[in-house]
Amino acid sequence: MRQLKRQLEEAEEEVTRANAYRRKLQRELDDATESVDCVNREVSSLKSKLRRGEVPFNVRRTMNLTGLDSDDDVDLKADVVEPAAE
Repeated sequence: MRQLKRQLEEAEEEVTRANAYRRKLQRELDDATESVDCVNREVSSLKSKLRRGEVPFNVRRTMNLTGLDSDDDVDLKADVVEPAAE
């Protein structure tokens, strides 16, 4: 009887650990999903700016020279030169 109780307690502890691990993985998944959503919003915003012509000329020219079009995923942050405030 004592052995069965001990086995039951061990099984309950194992279930508790498994549930804690599952909750940890779920939090990590939620964080990753939130990060992806944020990046996708930024990409959409940059694509819209590119279509409207709000991206500086040198970035658009570079994209044309490399054969990229406005629908390709591009890291514009590295190429964008902010105009000086007047």
